[in-house]
Amino acid sequence: MDRYHPLKSGPLCGAQIRYLITSRRYGVVGGLSFSAAAWRVKARDTFIGWDDATRAANLPLVVQNSRFLIRPEVQVKHLASQVLSLAIRRLPSDWKARYHLAPLLLETFVDTNRYRGTSYRAANWIEVGITAGRGRQDRYGAHPVSVKRIFLYPLHRHWRTLLRYNEPNPIPSPSTPSLDADWVEGEFQGASCGDERLNKRLLTIVRDFYACPTGNIPQVCGSKAKTKACYRFFDHPEIHMNTLLSPHYQATRQRVAKEPLVLILQDTTILNSTIKPILIAKDWDRLAPVRRKRWDSSCMTP
Repeated sequence: MDRYHPLKSGPLCGAQIRYLITSRRYGVVGGLSFSAAAWRVKARDTFIGWDDATRAANLPLVVQNSRFLIRPEVQVKHLASQVLSLAIRRLPSDWKARYHLAPLLLETFVDTNRYRGTSYRAANWIEVGITAGRGRQDRYGAHPVSVKRIFLYPLHRHWRTLLRYNEPNPIPSPSTPSLDADWVEGEFQGASCGDERLNKRLLTIVRDFYACPTGNIPQVCGSKAKTKACYRFFDHPEIHMNTLLSPHYQATRQRVAKEPLVLILQDTTILNSTIKPILIAKDWDRLAPVRRKRWDSSCMTP
């Protein structure tokens, strides 16, 4: 991607999956990547029938094909459309396995100055219009990027009906407080941002990200006002990473202290379900002898 694609390899926005296109004879001949959908695109939103509230609620169900490349020396008739068809069949299950969401619609943008979108048309993608020439970071309408054709590909028979569905969230009963609210308040209790308004804003931001963990800031916030408030919060001179994480560290210590066994997994941990997991025990000698014997015989390392 960095060598051949005009947009290079990234970075990509929000949730994402990348694929390599390989040949048994020639090795890697190209690649694709899929990522979070564009926040607001007039032609796409009109074609779906979205208003602002419905778009904010259902945008995570739209996935963008953000990169597609076949190396220029590879010249095989119909290869591009065939690769797209293979990717379309595989992506929904991979996306659901990773993000627990089943996408309903794919989108992509084809630069009118470079390409015609022939391979997307051949793979039955639907052209719905053109962009306004604005990028993700164009806040002032400067139109610094080229106009692009917009192509969509439905992944579900009733995609339009499902994407238009926006049931309002039920109001919780006063006698049954929200579990999410309890979790957030307990996790960040004691966080001091220097101002009570900033403390409340922190809890609001955490709840929003908890409700939509795969979204970017505009998708998570759901409105221009909340998005602007979120950016202002992170830009505030009194907001530091240690300030936000200190109560989380303390809450984690309290949870760990209550457990006889603690499994510590890091971001690069690989799990194999065919072997027993390694046990990392806290206060091993406090375990009952029978339980300790059972773990000694079943685990690779105590």
